[in-house]
Amino acid sequence: MSADASSKNGDRRHLWDDPKNVQILIWVFWACCAIVFALDFAFHRHPSFEGETLPIEEMVGFYSIYGFVACVLLVLVAKQMRKVLMRSEDYYGEVLGATAGEPDGGARDEGRAPDGESREGRDGGD
Repeated sequence: MSADASSKNGDRRHLWDDPKNVQILIWVFWACCAIVFALDFAFHRHPSFEGETLPIEEMVGFYSIYGFVACVLLVLVAKQMRKVLMRSEDYYGEVLGATAGEPDGGARDEGRAPDGESREGRDGGD
């Protein structure tokens, strides 16, 4: 779809809608990861607690690997927590008078505003 056709239809095409741009972003992220890992060879790290360091902390790339593993574990734990914490769509009950095309749940039909307040009270009447 060209830019002219998308503007005629009212659809705006965003930067991340193009798979080419997403692929470029992924390559930039990988390049940043490689640079940070390479900098680990150039700089000597000074652990916070000199007397209590673990030998594994001296390994090149330890903190990069540690961060990656921590993020993966965070995602895996969150997926399991979702099974416990997720509720069904009608957890809070069904909306009375709701129809498929009405986002307000059919409140107009019952003389109420979408927020549930009486329309008469909104108009300032008694």
